Amino acid sequence: FATDDGINAGGDGGTITINDGEIFIQADGDGIDSNKDLIINGGATYVVGSSNGGNAGIDTETGYTINGGTLIALGSDMLEKPSDNSKQNTLVITLDKAYDAKSTLAILDSGSNEIVKVTAGNSFRTIIYSSSSLKYGIYSVAINNETVIEAINVMNTITTYGDTDPEPEDGPSPDSPDNPAPENDQPGNDQANSGDQLLSNGTDTYGRIPISDLPQDQAN
Repeated sequence: FATDDGINAGGDGGTITINDGEIFIQADGDGIDSNKDLIINGGATYVVGSSNGGNAGIDTETGYTINGGTLIALGSDMLEKPSDNSKQNTLVITLDKAYDAKSTLAILDSGSNEIVKVTAGNSFRTIIYSSSSLKYGIYSVAINNETVIEAINVMNTITTYGDTDPEPEDGPSPDSPDNPAPENDQPGNDQANSGDQLLSNGTDTYGRIPISDLPQDQAN
């Protein structure tokens, strides 16, 4: 729990690299803030930035890359998507409104199976989720057991949904997202995730992400 940024590489900046382990960040500023860049190769990382405006789950100067692991990053009204050079599929979502702290967020596959479920430490409006469990296909998002996004078509390494430059909660509402599901609930393409996208998984030692709610290991 941090009174400002959770993890910060300030000054002239430096590369923050996460290779393994279990990281829980609940911050009163940005969750992870680098004046240079961020590379995530593995581990299980849960990040929630401040509920106050102007803070994000992840904020970098020169971009960030996700190559593996599990990442859940929640923020208020700022959103930065990963680099297109990332090797692991990632969802980048802006919701139509903010949801209160202690809200339960779940992402479900086309068979209504929860691939991740977390309880938010702060209020949030933006979501970044990455995992080897996120294959090409159709997903939905539920908050407090109510479906708030019926269908997101994951057909690229980086899939965005909603306003990619959200305003603060009292600002204009985001434009309607353009991410239709293909007919017959089929993936947008049939490319399989490559072998280097395997998940190294863990749990939140603070108890906010039960082990039963995280994707199971698919490889060592």
